[in-house]
Amino acid sequence: MRRVIGGVVVAAVGAGSAFAAIPARVVLQSGDVVGAYSVGSSIRQVAVNPDGGFAVRAETVSGPAGGWSILGDPLGLGGAIGVVASDHGPVGGPVALVYDSLGESRLGLGRDGHVWYSASDHATLFAPEFWRDTTKVLDRDVESDTTGYDWDHFEDPRITDNGDVWMIGSAGSGYGLFRFDGVHDEALLENGDTPSGLSRPLSSSGTFRAFDVSDDGGHWSAAVNLGLGIHAVVVNGGGFTIDSRIAEVNQPVSPAVAGVSDATWLFLNETSTNNRGDVIVTGAITSPTSPDRTIMTLNDTRMLAQGDVHDGRVLSVNSGMVDLNNSGDWIATWDQLGLHTNNINELLFVNGELVLKSGDGVDLDGDGLPDPGVVFRGVDQGAQPVGMTDRRSPGGAFDVYASALVTVYGQNREVVLRLTIPTPGAAAALALGCLGACRRQARKR
Repeated sequence: MRRVIGGVVVAAVGAGSAFAAIPARVVLQSGDVVGAYSVGSSIRQVAVNPDGGFAVRAETVSGPAGGWSILGDPLGLGGAIGVVASDHGPVGGPVALVYDSLGESRLGLGRDGHVWYSASDHATLFAPEFWRDTTKVLDRDVESDTTGYDWDHFEDPRITDNGDVWMIGSAGSGYGLFRFDGVHDEALLENGDTPSGLSRPLSSSGTFRAFDVSDDGGHWSAAVNLGLGIHAVVVNGGGFTIDSRIAEVNQPVSPAVAGVSDATWLFLNETSTNNRGDVIVTGAITSPTSPDRTIMTLNDTRMLAQGDVHDGRVLSVNSGMVDLNNSGDWIATWDQLGLHTNNINELLFVNGELVLKSGDGVDLDGDGLPDPGVVFRGVDQGAQPVGMTDRRSPGGAFDVYASALVTVYGQNREVVLRLTIPTPGAAAALALGCLGACRRQARKR
């Protein structure tokens, strides 16, 4: 592989901040060569495991033929990025994957380094199946233990530490959240169920807006549709409360969370959880006495909200994706008011700090400094654009991965960024080092 090492140098985000300088590196970009393939113009979903393994979907080219491949370093060994699976394989071959979700749906990546996804081989054409690396594990003609009907859909896998696969699927009776141990499946939540505390049963179509499961399998959260435009959040099988108020559309929001006394939920979008049982929720609130606002909560506390100002940037109505690690660190993407760039979120937050914003310089030559004409524009707004590792030790550093858009002298280029979030002491040292390096580079110019 032709390895291009680059990065983003993020300026100080506030006096005394633990993130005074966040080093970031481009670990994959359009034009890189991985195995026999050249990476094309599109790099999408990023799956990350707690130990630093990662995998992405990327458009790839082999000779005159184009397609999609799953690329990465799934065990986090730090070596060259490799090919996990590709649809460039021979017809009927083990890596001959042609289903268009190979470029769209989420990837699941466990600590064992196996990548799970929905795809199809040439024999079944566009009938989705469930794959682990290049092995077909579940087919549409296999009967579900739970429903007694054949599977007809699989998507959004999450892999727990014991190797179980949690997924959204359907088998005759509509959509559900299932746990699959490699042989047998179990339904955790299905359409028609009414979780405790909620006003209605889950809708029969489009049931799940988002879901997550902790790495140890002990906690799960889901944003669900109840029909009639009503959404809610379910955690571990029951309706989720935020500051003692149920998280369901049209239900009241705690004044401490909303900032006003008469707000109700307008919609609920994203959620994430971890081994500690922390829960992130994004959604919007409405009030007869104040403007509607998009907000993000962590457990019982509002963390971000439309209209907040960070480093001179105002948060718009459009929140993006969220994630938690098992230390309680969190990441979130958001649109900046006034930019509204199609299909990207211009702002990336870590634990409430704005660490990456549209306009930041990007390093493509590996010297740790921003290169002229190379600019960060935003994080992909599609499914699974960000992920994070656990801390390497108590209070230690951790990594954030993002599929992102940069411009190189005005031309768009898709990349995967890795940001190492340091400990506070290391951040201060990085800030001093960056300041000295920037001065030296300025003298050279």
